Amino acid sequence: MVLVQIIDDAQFMKFMLKKLVDKTGYEVLTTRELDDALNDFKEGNPNVVIYDLVSEEESNLSALRKIVEHNNTLDTKSKIICITTVGKDNLMEEAKNLGVSMFIGKPYDDTGVIDFIKEVGGGVISSEPSPQKETETVVNN
Repeated sequence: MVLVQIIDDAQFMKFMLKKLVDKTGYEVLTTRELDDALNDFKEGNPNVVIYDLVSEEESNLSALRKIVEHNNTLDTKSKIICITTVGKDNLMEEAKNLGVSMFIGKPYDDTGVIDFIKEVGGGVISSEPSPQKETETVVNN
């Protein structure tokens, strides 16, 4: 089973990505807070990470760095896909230097996202629907 971790601080975007990935049969782990991203990554050991590079928090690149550093210590490495918007070339360049596998531009189309996930995840799709469990803790500020 392929596990996809979605890291996005925007609740709606995370919901839409989860709904999209659920349709493929992949298992989904969602992370809202960037501070939780590394712990969830370590515990879940996902095959694919979808990481929103453009965040309301300034620490989005530092969280990505921590995930990549840990990923580099693993025998089986996760593929990391970053979502970004037009005009964020400096962030994209830094993420590319860290070893991000692919970038998805906003706005994106659903088919393109699934194709990217299949490509970096090895094309494995389960015939069983993913369990409808939510692994996220939401903290209202």
